[in-house]
Amino acid sequence: MLLSRLAPWLTPLPFFRTAAMSTLASPERPASFVASLGAPPLHLFTANTPNGQKTNILLEELRLAYPDKKEVGYDYVRVNLAKNEQKTPDFLKVNPNGRIPALLDTNVNPPKGHRVFESASILLWLVENYDTEFKLSFSDPLLRSEALSWIFFTHGGVGPMFGQAGHFLHAPEKIPYAIKRYTDEMRRLLSVFEDHLAPGRTYLVDDRFSVADINAITWVKGASRAGIELDKEFPAVNGWIERSFARKGVQNGVGLLAEPAHAL
Repeated sequence: MLLSRLAPWLTPLPFFRTAAMSTLASPERPASFVASLGAPPLHLFTANTPNGQKTNILLEELRLAYPDKKEVGYDYVRVNLAKNEQKTPDFLKVNPNGRIPALLDTNVNPPKGHRVFESASILLWLVENYDTEFKLSFSDPLLRSEALSWIFFTHGGVGPMFGQAGHFLHAPEKIPYAIKRYTDEMRRLLSVFEDHLAPGRTYLVDDRFSVADINAITWVKGASRAGIELDKEFPAVNGWIERSFARKGVQNGVGLLAEPAHAL
């Protein structure tokens, strides 16, 4: 039972209290876990998709930025998408929409904790509550607004369109119109990033790595699986991706789950 496996780490919570959550895997602690800081208060439910990876990355970046902050310690549960674990009653208690990632934050509202779902919502929750020195976000309201614009651009456009392209590219029945429709839209969206970065910008906002970049880079890197050669078609985007993925926090986050990535 997952409850018994969580017991050493968690104060009993309503999300875990009554159900024998055997449909979900045991929680794991990342290599970045600091035992001296005590039990991790953040509990991530994730899988190796672009949306899952972005939350992993931010948690790893926060740990590097705040090595002594207990509040950013986390453990994670691997959600098996092939077995539809994200649709089980156990998981739906954390995200009623049945999608990964989801987060249960026991820093707040103890002992119940607070659930957060939708990847961009999780990113914003984490930086607004735990990036107290604005190392990955912005105190200036204009820069914060710019970051939010890129976050919503990605969440509303890049993720859905790249996801649809991946679906039709890998579908058993090939539909040329659909494949062209969504790969063309991928290129259009990439051109928006390219035009913004091409004048010499290193990152999306204020020339420093931030939550706005984290929200986008896992999707953008996957463009190659749709036959898009970033280095040839979108060189400024390619440089941005290379810089971002050279970071230790990004590498740790992407490498958190040792399983093949799903879709794009």
